Amino acid sequence: MISKLNGELVTSIDKATHLVQKEFIRSIKSIGALIRGLDIVSINWIADSSKSKKWLDPTNYNIITYEVQRNFNFNLQVAHRKAELRSKEYVRSFSWNGLLYQS
Repeated sequence: MISKLNGELVTSIDKATHLVQKEFIRSIKSIGALIRGLDIVSINWIADSSKSKKWLDPTNYNIITYEVQRNFNFNLQVAHRKAELRSKEYVRSFSWNGLLYQS
């Protein structure tokens, strides 16, 4: 499914462009994704993108709700801004996706 969309399942956060989870799990991978400014999305993003035969906008599948932010005491917008400032090469590309899946 992923490879048909020119994507790849990777094992390292350093190679990932998105983190895919069933629900938000506070883990080393999710903290790394937040630090790097990656989208943390529902597995439905992959299924729906496969049906559409193209990568859909991941922001519509973001699993970081306001409740999650409040429960874990962080702000997603601030995390993304800090990630952008840390990396001048911060680019969101929908043509290639290195997906890191965490169950």
